Parts: sequence; structure tokens; C-alpha cells
Amino acid sequence: MYWILIFFTYFLYAEEVPSDSIKKLFYSSLLQDIQFTPLSGLTNRNYLFTNEGKKYVIRFPGEGTERFIDRNIEQVNSKKAYFHEFNPTYVILFDSTTGRQLTPFIEECKNYEFEEFYSDDLLKQTANLLRKIHTSSLAFENYIDLFARMDHLEFYLQEQTVSLPSEYFSLRTALQKYAHLDCFEALPSHGDPVPSNFTLLNGKLMLFDWEYSGLTDPAYDLAFLSTVMNYSKEQEKNLLHHYGVGFMSLIGEKIIYFKPIIESWLGLWGLLQTISCNESQEAFFKTFSSARFKRAERVLCSKEYKKAIELLTSFHKKDGKLFRAFPLDPKIPLIASFPNLSEQVGLTQIEFGLWICPYCGILNSITKRYCICPSCPLK
Repeated sequence: MYWILIFFTYFLYAEEVPSDSIKKLFYSSLLQDIQFTPLSGLTNRNYLFTNEGKKYVIRFPGEGTERFIDRNIEQVNSKKAYFHEFNPTYVILFDSTTGRQLTPFIEECKNYEFEEFYSDDLLKQTANLLRKIHTSSLAFENYIDLFARMDHLEFYLQEQTVSLPSEYFSLRTALQKYAHLDCFEALPSHGDPVPSNFTLLNGKLMLFDWEYSGLTDPAYDLAFLSTVMNYSKEQEKNLLHHYGVGFMSLIGEKIIYFKPIIESWLGLWGLLQTISCNESQEAFFKTFSSARFKRAERVLCSKEYKKAIELLTSFHKKDGKLFRAFPLDPKIPLIASFPNLSEQVGLTQIEFGLWICPYCGILNSITKRYCICPSCPLK
């Protein structure tokens, strides 16, 4: 029944053909005889207007965004998210050349202030929504390549003679070193879950703006929200709790890994804004950018980050399953080299002279340097 409703919904909206005046407006400049109301937006310019008694929103993409955003992919993903009830609106007109799009204005949508995302109730709703997206059947076909996106924006900034700080290049090299670890997954993700993209429609939390969406590790969405909001350890712990995982889980370590990448991206984004902003705003965005690069450096140099990388690099995939390499040094007693498995990978600690193989769960004596299971890869 659910898919039948989606089927008819698709054709219902497919038949919504805009008037000739709307089409003309869409492919021209903002006309003087129509009253446009600017809407909030940090990168793109959005305007509300009324035509023949109906309200619409027209979007003009931010300058240079075509260099690192594939608008055709955005269009496809946005439609899929709408049919899965994660996106509150649908596209009436779309121009793949300019990235302009026309959508209906949804009167019933409730938007949020940034500070509301510190409340536990909204934190719970947000975590639940992100988990539903990550575990959904959204058939995104593109992978989110964070470093390729940074490269494209970096090249564009250089073309516009925007100076990049020296610390960015050292950050960039250090961050990409661990880009291809085996522990990461590829699940449908929004890619830009900032507070301004969340909305409440008919009691259901949803997300606008799917321009950065695609397949990536679910920890990225959680890390993005946590980074933008500068959540405390306690707030981040609550976010993970509502998401359905423990604070000491692997996803928590991944969040730490993603944070300096996100900070670096936000730093580049701040520099992008200096190209089209007015003179009074330029200093603001430069300060924002500098602060983000410094935050990225602090995370990258922290003990927390080093610990997270140490844990993440110890995992590898075998037959589609994730395993952790077990540190075995014949010169160091096993109980000294890995005294508490529960703190590291959630397994029982070494007790009663026994240790648990992280691959197959077999109990082994601490006198055994390798697992006794014949089929265990730990040999």
C-alpha cells in the first residue's frame, strides 16, 4: 500500500505544470513587477513570491557552488528523499545548467533556531531522523568524496585569487592519510544536517537541501551536527544514545575522525563567502574561516584524535565483515599488552586467565599466543 501511494503521488506532482509566466521568470532575472521576499540561507539565495494565488520558492545557487556540487545528483537524491518522507518539498522546475530550482512554499513548515538544538527533546528527534535516513532504502548512487569536494573548492578559491592559509595545506595532508580505512561504511546520508536545514511538518521532523547528499559513513552526519553546534561531551553522548549506540562505540571514534575534516571544510566555506559578500561582511567570514582551521588543528593534535585513529586503523574487512587486529608481541605478556578488551571493542576483559578472541569469540588461555580455533584468521 505504501508504494502504491508513492506511485500515485509521483504522477500527481508530475502533472503540476507551472504557468508560462512562472517559466519565463525561472529562466530570467528577478522581475521588477513581482514582489520577492528573501528567505534565510547561508550559501544559496532563496526568494519567496506569489503567482496566480500560489506561493513558490525560487533558488539561485551560491557563486562557485557548481564546482563542487553536482546539481543533477542533487535533483535525483532530493526526489528520492521526498518520496521516503525525509524531504518536505518537491521540485517543480529545475535547470541543471544553472542549478536554479522552483519548489512550492510549504506554509505548515516550522523552522528552528540554532539554540533549540541544545534541547534534549530536539536532539532525540534529530538523532532518530538521521538513524532512519542511514538505515533506509534510499537508493543513492553517488559516494560522498569529502576530499575531492575540498579539492574542487580549493581550486576555485585559487582561481578567484583567494589566499589559503598555510595551515590548511598541512591539515589537508594529515587528514587524507586515513581516508581509506576499512572501518567506514557507505550508507545514505544527508551530508549537511545544519539546524537551518531541519523543519517540522505535520509533527514530523524532515530535512531540506539535499545538495550534499550521497553514500558515506553515518558518523559523518552526526559529526557535522556536533561540530557545527560545538556539542559538549555530554551532549554528544546524548546524541549517540538517542541514535542508538554507546558513547564508547566505534561510531563515536569515527565522529572524532570526521571533526577536523568538517572544520577544514567549514574554513574553506568561510573563504568562499568572501568572494560575493559585501565589504563589511568580509572580515566576519575571514575570522570564521580562521577559527575553523584552528579548531581543526586542535582536534588533529589532540590525544583523543590519536586514540581514535589508533583504534580505527586496527580494523580491517574480511569477507564483508569488520574485524579488529589483535596486538600480539611474543616479548610482551598478553595481559599487559591488551589488559581490558571491554574498553576497546566491547568484549569481556581478560579474567580467570582467559582472553576472548576478537574474531571468533573463542575463550583462550593467556598462555596461548594465538586462538585455538582451527578456522580463526588469527594465526
